[in-house]
Amino acid sequence: MLSAQEDRHETRVKDLAYGTALFHLFQHKKLAAITELTVADEKNMLNNQRADADLLLASLYFEYGLPQQTALIFNQLLEHNLAPETQHNVWFNLARVEYEQENFELAEDYLSRLLQPLPAQQESQRYYIQSSLQLNNGQLDDAITSASAIKAGDSWYAYAQYNLGIAQIAARETEKGLQRLKSLSALKTTDKETLALQDSANLVSGLILMNQNRLDDALAQLRKISIQSPVTNKALLATGTIWSRKNEAKKALAYWQLLIKRHQPDRATLEASLLTAGAYEQLGNRTLAAQAYDLAVKLYQQQSTQLDDMINSIPRLQLYTALPEDRLLSASAIATLKSDPLLFKTLSTLQQTISASPFQQALQQYRELQEIADSIARWKDSIPAFKLMLHERRQSFAGKQPLVLQALDLQQLESFQQQRSALAEEVNRIEQQQDFLALANASESDHLAQLDEVKALLARLPQDRDLSTERQQYRLLYGLLYWDISTDFAPRFWKLKQQLLQLDSALQQAAASTASVQQASARYEQRLYALNQRIQQQETEIERLQSTLNELIPRQQQYINQLAISALQQRKKHIAQLQLSARYSLARLYDELSTQSRKKP
Repeated sequence: MLSAQEDRHETRVKDLAYGTALFHLFQHKKLAAITELTVADEKNMLNNQRADADLLLASLYFEYGLPQQTALIFNQLLEHNLAPETQHNVWFNLARVEYEQENFELAEDYLSRLLQPLPAQQESQRYYIQSSLQLNNGQLDDAITSASAIKAGDSWYAYAQYNLGIAQIAARETEKGLQRLKSLSALKTTDKETLALQDSANLVSGLILMNQNRLDDALAQLRKISIQSPVTNKALLATGTIWSRKNEAKKALAYWQLLIKRHQPDRATLEASLLTAGAYEQLGNRTLAAQAYDLAVKLYQQQSTQLDDMINSIPRLQLYTALPEDRLLSASAIATLKSDPLLFKTLSTLQQTISASPFQQALQQYRELQEIADSIARWKDSIPAFKLMLHERRQSFAGKQPLVLQALDLQQLESFQQQRSALAEEVNRIEQQQDFLALANASESDHLAQLDEVKALLARLPQDRDLSTERQQYRLLYGLLYWDISTDFAPRFWKLKQQLLQLDSALQQAAASTASVQQASARYEQRLYALNQRIQQQETEIERLQSTLNELIPRQQQYINQLAISALQQRKKHIAQLQLSARYSLARLYDELSTQSRKKP
């Protein structure tokens, strides 16, 4: 699903968060992609590609082995009006989820809704799933028809052909099944999984032909198997068995001895040790046969002891960290592992178990848990930085408090408002009393003051003096000044009222600014408190998650160890049976040799 998602949206990114998630995905950082999508969803950052983001998130959950969460997201998507292309994509992915969970009826139902072609990769997988479902229902002919729609160069084609070949053989259409497996093995490919599948097809064909006593045809199929294949040992064992049936004991011995020299203690190699002794018997050399049986007994005893050592060392070897990503153990991985002989021998013994799906799934889950633990550890390491940032903000806020208090000086604002009220009363008085002189300017007020002094001086002078001229001049000057002020009263009074209005506006702005500062200060304090609460909550949640992981990781490690130990114990039981058979054959051979020696004169 993820590869199809990458192909489909490689150049169609509209939301930054979705593009960032795809970037993490291309770098194989699936957890980072999940985190990006989850955070983007909480912050409503997916306005243009919500459906695409949900498709990607569901696909990531499926890769993490969370089919229920995957199906939940897909079903929630179907509740909305989706574009036909997106709707078909959801149905296809739901079909795959249900198929993987072996809910075959639901998978068939979702596939039946697909009425138009899907992108190339999904279309091939669609027909593969459809063919597999039909095989499960016993509809062999329909399964063949569905598989024929897959292009021969597609990896799904190889899997479909292999399944069909096995199904035809099981349905007693052996020749058709063999022919299909032969056609599969003839495909030209460089894909590792397809090459491994071809080797398995050749092995199955060889074993079927051997059981049909078509020995030469069986040899021809077995020779096609690569010497580096995981099934090579089984092929060598089967080849030796075919030559033994052809009464070519020496050729059989050559293959079985080659198998033994590979020093890979799997089931085929151990069985070859017993068959080698039987071949010596077939050649009539009872002495070498007895020696071979004796060597086999010792080998089985040695292997049993080694298995005990491996079982005891499994916790120490920590397979969950020692294993490379390549489940088939590539040449470079093998070279690295050889530095620890016990580890290398254990992994060689367990290679079939390691490459099987249950072990790989358990190992993948462990690696995902480790990835989650690493991410949470990084989150925890970032908490002190957040606390420091919060502390710095608090310090900065505290340093600005004097300015804030100055801005919030309500007494000074109240004093200004009282002065404004007094001024407003004075304006009303001037208007009502028509007190023109109250609007005199500075120069006029100075002249009025001088005239008041003149008037007071005239009043103090003796009354017997003739002051009529002076008084006449006083009245003239006062009248002129009064006239000038009174005739200019209207514009002066209008200007005064405008100044009062401006003062009112300034006071309102001051009051609004004070309230704004008050609110901003309160909001900032609340924000600092909220940040502190969030940091504490995140710290608590991280500790909870770490506690959970500290329980889950050891349990997963123990589960992986138990899978390995169970496989080794099964191998030990098999060795015990081989050892019992070897001891019996050795005792029988000694008895025959003893009887033969007594009969001689």
